[in-house]
Amino acid sequence: MVAGPSGSGKTTTCGRVVSASPQRGLSVSGLVTWVERTDGGVERWVQDLRSSQRRLLAREAETQRMGSPRWRFSSEGLLWGDQILAAACPTDVLVIDEVGPLELLHGSGWRRGVLLALAGPFRLAVVAVRPPLVSHLLELVGPLASEAVLVTPGRESRDTSALDCVLAEAAS
Repeated sequence: MVAGPSGSGKTTTCGRVVSASPQRGLSVSGLVTWVERTDGGVERWVQDLRSSQRRLLAREAETQRMGSPRWRFSSEGLLWGDQILAAACPTDVLVIDEVGPLELLHGSGWRRGVLLALAGPFRLAVVAVRPPLVSHLLELVGPLASEAVLVTPGRESRDTSALDCVLAEAAS
């Protein structure tokens, strides 16, 4: 589990796992997300790691009031991502960037796909989550929680030796 606030390096850490896995002979599947700034505003995109296809996931709300959602999610992007995760296994390395309030607090979004993907089989799962949601994710994954290792991106995540060790273990 990779936990950190927005901008802390969760997606970068997931990207390092995705890049390094094939070099170790490991297959990778799942989803990564990223933010793009356009003339029309801020958009969040999602990419299938097997096919490299991508879809628009959300647009930042034009006006943000206290207590209202920051993002307007695309129902097509959510459904597509849920289907990708539901079919992600078997794989060596499963990457889910990221599991958020939709799945963990509202029971929607990619929740079904996340549950099916984490049912495996896989050798290593890398799941990005924000710190306030860690306990909700651990509750959701149940028995897998005992095997969860929490990684907080930051300066130490730039040192790839820990990442190399985890991937080497997954490859053996």
